[in-house]
Amino acid sequence: MKKKETRKRFSFLLFFITSLLLLLFSAGVSIGYFYYVGKSRIKEIEDYTRDYSITLADAFTNVAELSYNRRNYSKLKILFQEKINKNIIDEAFFVLADGKIIAHTDKKTTKSLKGNIATDEFAYNLDLILYPLRIKSKQAQFFDYHIFNKEIPFSKDFKRIIKTYLYKKIDIV
Repeated sequence: MKKKETRKRFSFLLFFITSLLLLLFSAGVSIGYFYYVGKSRIKEIEDYTRDYSITLADAFTNVAELSYNRRNYSKLKILFQEKINKNIIDEAFFVLADGKIIAHTDKKTTKSLKGNIATDEFAYNLDLILYPLRIKSKQAQFFDYHIFNKEIPFSKDFKRIIKTYLYKKIDIV
């Protein structure tokens, strides 16, 4: 007797289900990876910016101290201008405890403020600016601070998504 040959049929349904599960698993792993890398990269950028800002502030402080002792602020103004030209900072100023502007990166701003940052409490919060002096701290202080005329370069919907999933402080300039 001859045995009847039976052909095994390829199950397309099993193939598609397996492919779909593999695709979903790959997408999940990719999303998880990019989420982890995104959060860790944001943290690295924050840490680097803080460290760099402290170093920069120390340099500004040393030059400001020497300039104040000599009553010659030309070196400080040159340093401010150099950092602005290199696009490292947007604005820098040296003020006394009463808010009197000694050196500022923008002469027009100094003129509009009439030589004192207390003239514009909205743009220059004197309490926050002079906080280290008030508490007699020599350490750099970091505050979340709204800077006028600066916008976050993302759309409203994109900012909402970033704030929800990646970075809670995205809406702070």
